[in-house]
Order: sequence, then structure tokens, then C-alpha cells
Amino acid sequence: MISSDDVSEEELENETPSISEAPAEFVENPPDDLICQICCYVLREPHVTDCCGQHLCKSCLDSSVNLFTSIKACPYCRENNFKHLIYKPYQRKINELMVYCKNKSQGCSDILKFKDLEQHVAKANKAGCLYTTLECPSGCYTELLRKDMDEHLKEACPNRYVTCEHCDEEMMWRDLEDHYDGCGKYPVLCPRSCADGMFIREQLAEHEKQCPNMVVECPFQEAGCSDEITRAQLTNHLESNMADHLGKLMTAYSQLKCEFQSLKINYEKIQTMENIFHLMLKKK
Repeated sequence: MISSDDVSEEELENETPSISEAPAEFVENPPDDLICQICCYVLREPHVTDCCGQHLCKSCLDSSVNLFTSIKACPYCRENNFKHLIYKPYQRKINELMVYCKNKSQGCSDILKFKDLEQHVAKANKAGCLYTTLECPSGCYTELLRKDMDEHLKEACPNRYVTCEHCDEEMMWRDLEDHYDGCGKYPVLCPRSCADGMFIREQLAEHEKQCPNMVVECPFQEAGCSDEITRAQLTNHLESNMADHLGKLMTAYSQLKCEFQSLKINYEKIQTMENIFHLMLKKK
């Protein structure tokens, strides 16, 4: 006969750990009376039948009875119209059984009570098993053991925040290389390979005003010198091409003089035409 004094549905639900994923590995084999005769595993939500007195898992009873909905026979003794109730004393015994951590294969050596197993390996339990596999909370989708998470977040996660050592701007590590390409404080070499050494990028514009390898225009370019020279070569260029530059200046001067004379003649013609126009106006 089943005694209702031994059972309480609400209390049993509170005391029954939620068993998920792989079954627990017990340190010692559980007693036979705590083994379900259907699934052959330790009882989960133990129920007892009123026909044959067997202790079975609630889930095993539910799934078995569903196969015989027309007669509702006991899955063990085949008694028709049987009843079953939860059995709290067995759950208490099961809760006290010692089990290995589910992450034993990952390296965890903890042994704990069956009732504490799910909380121990729960991902949401920050103080739980160090060998539980977690996904990086920074969104890089890396999966690793809890014990390795802090190091990952500090040293390896591409979404970790770092500070540029040159300008102190904060950004994600994955964006650091792109930042360096435009960072004004980033050290760079002169793009013209001069011997003046390293500069920070924002100083390059000022450096170009005096860089010896910068290509500059010859002061006599307007006179016709088309040589391309660096700033370092300018003095030698002027000294070694003095006669040539003088000749170009004289040629340019002659051309300008001719142009001036042509403009002067045209101007005089215009003045003459203006005088004639004014005389004609006065005669009217």
C-alpha cells in the first residue's frame, strides 16, 4: 500500500536535481533498490506503483504508459488501471550518493553529492567547476574551460579592450592594427628614407619642409630649368649650373623684352584710336 505520508510533490521537485546531458558517474555502484527497472539507471523522480510495488522513474512511467493508453497497464507487471505516486525517501537516499564531476574527463577531480552535481557544473555558477566549458562573454565565440577564461579575456580575446601605447586611445584589440595606420602619435620612418630617423606621424608634414631627400623645384624653373633635384642636392646644382641658369635667364629676359615691346606697340595703337574717337565726338 502506498502511503501519502511519505511523499510530497512540491518537496520532491525541490529536492530532485535536474539531470541533463550525460548521466552521473557514481563513486560506488548505487544499491539495486535505487535503480529503475525500466531504464536501468538510478531513479529520477522516484515513483512507486500500487500493483507490484516497483520503484520507477516518473519519466519512464510516463513514456511507457503512453504506449498503452487504451489499457494503461503497469510497464513492469502489466496490471491494468494501476496507480503510482512519488516516493520521497528514495530521492533523499539518491541525493546523498557520491558522484564524480561530469567534467572528470576534462581534468576535474572533484567528488560531491549527487544533489550538488548540477549546480557544480552549471555555466551560470561563477563559483562552479573550473572545467566547465563556457563561451567567451565578449562575443568572440571562443569556447574554453572556466579556469582559462580570465587569461583569455586579458591576453587572447580579440574583443578585449586595449589602450594604444602611443596615443592612449582605448579600443578593441582587433581594431588596433587599423588604428596604427592612422594614429598621429605612431612612430614612422621618413617615407624618403632620409637619415633623420623616426618621427611621430603628425610631425611628417613639418619634416617635409626640411627633409634633405625631398624633391624640390629649382629656383630657375620659371627660366626653363626642368631638373628634378632633392633639397640636399640644391646647393651643388645651383653652383654647377650657374652659367646654364644665367643663359636661361638671358633668354627669358629677351623673350619678355620682346613681349613687352609688342605690348607697348599695341598700347600705343589703342591710345591713337582713343584720341581719334574723342576728336570725332567733339566735332559732333
